Amino acid sequence: MTQTPRNFAMSSPSTKTLRSASLALFVLSTSATAIAGGLPGENPTQSKYVARSGVQGSMCAPQGTLKDLVNGKYKCYGPKGSDACGASYDAAKGKLDPKFAELFTDLMKKDAALKTTGDKNRDGFLYAAGCSDLGGADFVHLLSVGALSYAKISPDVVFSYGTAANFDVWGGAEREAYIAALGRYGEPQKEKILPILRVALATKGSMLAFKKNTLKLMARFNSDDGVAYCLDVLKQGNDKDATAVCGFYLGERKKTDAASTLVRRLSDEKDTFTRALGIMGGTEAGSVLKAEYEKQAGSGVAVKTTVALLSLGDKSYDYAGDLTAMIEGRRPLSLRDRTRKAEELKAKKKGAAERWKQREQEAEEGMARDAALEATYATDAASAAKINEALRKTSVRTDWPKASAFALSALAQRGDKSAVPGLVKLLGSPKEEVRDIALNAFGASYETPEAFLNYVGRKGVVADASAVPALASFIENEPNEERRAKALRALGAVRSFLP
Repeated sequence: MTQTPRNFAMSSPSTKTLRSASLALFVLSTSATAIAGGLPGENPTQSKYVARSGVQGSMCAPQGTLKDLVNGKYKCYGPKGSDACGASYDAAKGKLDPKFAELFTDLMKKDAALKTTGDKNRDGFLYAAGCSDLGGADFVHLLSVGALSYAKISPDVVFSYGTAANFDVWGGAEREAYIAALGRYGEPQKEKILPILRVALATKGSMLAFKKNTLKLMARFNSDDGVAYCLDVLKQGNDKDATAVCGFYLGERKKTDAASTLVRRLSDEKDTFTRALGIMGGTEAGSVLKAEYEKQAGSGVAVKTTVALLSLGDKSYDYAGDLTAMIEGRRPLSLRDRTRKAEELKAKKKGAAERWKQREQEAEEGMARDAALEATYATDAASAAKINEALRKTSVRTDWPKASAFALSALAQRGDKSAVPGLVKLLGSPKEEVRDIALNAFGASYETPEAFLNYVGRKGVVADASAVPALASFIENEPNEERRAKALRALGAVRSFLP
C-alpha cells in the first residue's frame, strides 16, 4: 500500500466531529424500508462502510475503507473536500488504491428504487433513521467527484450527476467542484461532457464560478454551445458576473459578429474585451483600439492594445517592435515623444541621439513581466519568431526572477517545447513567488478563469508529461498546505490534457 504524503496528514478531529460532521460527508444509505433483519434504514452499502450500534442503530462509526479515509490512512474530512485529501493526490498520480476507488464510486452510486424527495434525499442517498443526525450528502460530491476525476476513472458514474435537478439544488461549491471535475476527464470524454455543460449554463442562480468554468471548457472543446448564452449576457445583462469570461469565450470562438457589442461595452471589461477583439479578428475594432493605443503609448497599459492591434494586422505603427521592447523591459516612447525625437534628430540637436538612446534602453522587470504574459495573446504569425526571441532573452535574466519565470511560461504556452524543462526546474526554486508562477503555468489556477486570464496567460496550462513527476515531488516536499493544494490542481489540469 502506498504511503500517505506527510504533508496531507491533518490533526485528528474529535469523536463528536467525526460522528456529526465527517460521516455526514461520506455515508451512503438507504432504501425506503429496512432490510429484513437489519437496522432501520440500513442497506448493503451502508452496512459495508458504517458500523451501527445503540438503540435502533442510533450510533454510527466508520468501518473498513471509510474508516481508513476519515480516520486512518488519509484523514480526509472537512469543507476543503478533495483538494485537501491525500487520496486525491494518489489519484492524480494515477496510483489510487482500488479499494478507495471502489469507495468513492459506491458513495456516488444512486439507489434507483428510492423515490423519496426533499433536500437530503435529492441524490438518492438517504441518511437513515438510525443515522439521521449525520446530515446531508453535499460533501460526498466535493470529495468523491474530486477524487474520481483526479484519477480519471468512473466517468459514467460522475457524469450521471449532471442533471438539471442536481444543478438546481446544489450550492455554489458543489456546482463549481462538479464542473472542475468534468474538465479533468479531458478531450476523450467531451461528447458526454458537452450536454452537461449546456445544462450548467441553463441553471439559474448566483455564485457563477461554475458557469465561467463551463464556458472555459466549451472553448477548450471547440464548442459554440455557449454563444447564445454569452450574447444574452452581453446584450440583456443576464448573469453579469460572467461578462468578462463571455468576452474571452466569444474571442476564442472567433465570433466576429459579437465584435460590435464588445466595442460598445469596451469600458466595462477593457482588458478582457481588448484581448478578445484581438483574438477574434475582423475589422470592427481597429479604429477604436487604435485610438486607445495612441492615448496609451508610452505607458505600460498600452501592452494589451499593442498586442490586439498586432493580431488584427493593423499597420499604422510598429506594434511588433513595441511588444518586443516591452518584453525586454523597455518602455516605448509616447507619440508625443516620438515626434520630439524626430524633430531633435532632424535638427541635429546636440546630445539628442545619446539622450533618446539612453531613454529607450531603460528597462524594468515589471514591464517585462506584464508584456511576457500578454505575449500569450499575440496571434500574428509574421512576428512570432521575433516575439519568441525577445521572450528567450528575458527568460535568462537571473536578475529578474519573476519576469524570467513569466517569459518561460509564455514561451511554453506559445508552443515552445524547449522552455518546458526550465519551467519544470522553477518548481524547485528557493523563491516562493517563482514557484507560484511555475505552479500557475502548469494549471494551478486553471479552474479560476479570471486568474488564468490575468495572471497566467491565454492557454492557462502547460500540459507536458514531464510536469507530472515534478508536481508530485513538489507536493511531497512543500510545507505550505495551500501551495500543495495548488500543485494538486495543477497536476489534475496537466493530466486532463494527457492521454
